[in-house]
Amino acid sequence: MRSVGLVLLASGESQRMGTPKQALSFGGTSLLAHAVQTAKGSLCRPVVVTLGAYANVLKPLISSKDLQIITVEDWQEGMNASIRAGIKSILEQNEVEAIVLMTCDQPYLTSALLNQLVEVYEKTGTPVVSCAYAETVGIPTLFDRSLFSELLRLPPGTGAKKLIASLSPEQITLVPFPQAETDVDTPEDYAKLKK
Repeated sequence: MRSVGLVLLASGESQRMGTPKQALSFGGTSLLAHAVQTAKGSLCRPVVVTLGAYANVLKPLISSKDLQIITVEDWQEGMNASIRAGIKSILEQNEVEAIVLMTCDQPYLTSALLNQLVEVYEKTGTPVVSCAYAETVGIPTLFDRSLFSELLRLPPGTGAKKLIASLSPEQITLVPFPQAETDVDTPEDYAKLKK
């Protein structure tokens, strides 16, 4: 089986939520701890968690067993800074062939779906295996090593979606993930989730 690492992006300041959404309660734990368990339950190794804006608040919520927690000093630059820090951290540890990027604001993401991304990558060999939902394409997404240099060069304020949009359809395999429509960005989103 190909070696696939995973970066859990959790360094943002949750501007629209007004409080660290990573620490919000979900399923008897926090959204961040839930996402960590999902990542650790997958085939992906190593697992790296990027913290930033609320690193001091969030770090105690998760165990560093079986994963690496890093603090992104330039998190204000945007998601690109966390992607860069996470990929560099993985490449210092392992010669992985691909990396999955995920966030902690998709509460219905499962380890099985992450494994499906890896399995589809192994079968198809396409450089990107991405989730499709709500008439869009997005994370979690698996990127082949051939795209690492482009991910490392994402301009400030951009995420990986910009890179996905620049690729031809033949370079991307889509995996349906309709539950991704439920994400937690605003107090209204969280109120819906709690219902």
